[in-house]
Amino acid sequence: MVHPPASIEIQGLAAGQAHSDRRTCSVPEDEADVAVDGAVLAVITLRPADPAVNLLIRGRSVLDQTIAALRAASWIGPIVLALEEISQAEAVAAIFDPGALRVQAAEPSADRWRAISDALALAPPTEHVLVHDADRPLVSRAVLARLLAIARNAPVVATGTPVRSSIKRVAEGRIVATVPRDGLHVIHGPWLFRRAVLQQALDAVPPTERAEEDEIALLGRGGVAIRLVTGDPLNVPVRSPADARFAELAVARGLLAT
Repeated sequence: MVHPPASIEIQGLAAGQAHSDRRTCSVPEDEADVAVDGAVLAVITLRPADPAVNLLIRGRSVLDQTIAALRAASWIGPIVLALEEISQAEAVAAIFDPGALRVQAAEPSADRWRAISDALALAPPTEHVLVHDADRPLVSRAVLARLLAIARNAPVVATGTPVRSSIKRVAEGRIVATVPRDGLHVIHGPWLFRRAVLQQALDAVPPTERAEEDEIALLGRGGVAIRLVTGDPLNVPVRSPADARFAELAVARGLLAT
C-alpha cells in the first residue's frame, strides 16, 4: 500500500531521500533494548487460508520462521497469534516448538481487527505491542531495533520504504497523469504501538464495521501521530513457492541486515 506523508512524520528522511542513506538504520540492538520499559508483546496476524502455515523455508513453515525472526530480538516478550478465520490447531501445527518459543494462539475471529483485539485480551499486560504479519519472515533485528529506538517518544512507529516505481493515474483504461513520488512511501510491517493507543482505537470500531484497512490507517484517521522509520526492501511477504525460494536465497547469501 502507498501512503502520502500528510499523517506520517518521516523519521530522519527527507522527502524522496534515497534508501541507501542509513541515518535511521544504525541503532545497535543493545541500545534499542533500553528504549522502552519492559518486554514488548508481539502479535502475529494470520489471514484466512494463510500460506504462512503451509509454505516451507528450509524445512520450516513461514510462520515458524517469522516467529524465530522476532525471537532473535531479546526484548520481544510474549508472542500471540491473532487468527482471522483460521483454526488454532492449524496455526499451532505449523510451529515446530510453540512451547519453547513461548507462543499462544487466540481464538479465531471474524476479521483482522477483532482477531488482534482477542490476541491483546489473551496476553499479559505490556506497555508496547508489535504487530507483524505471519508471511514476513525476513524482518531483521536491525529493523526491529530502529522501531524500538524511538518508541518511547511516539505512540505509533511504522516501517516503510520510498516509492521508486512510476505511479500513474488511470481512467477508463488510459493513463491520464503521473503521480509525483516525492514523499510517498510503501508502508509494511512490523509496526510498534503503545498498547493503550492501539486498544483504544480497536475498541472504538463499531461492531458492524469490518476491517477494510490496516491498523496504521485506522489510527491515522483517528488523528494519531505516526512516526516512520526506514524498513528493509527485502522484508517482502512470502506467499508463494517462488517467494519461499527467494527467502531461502536471501538467508543463504546473508543479504539481511543484522
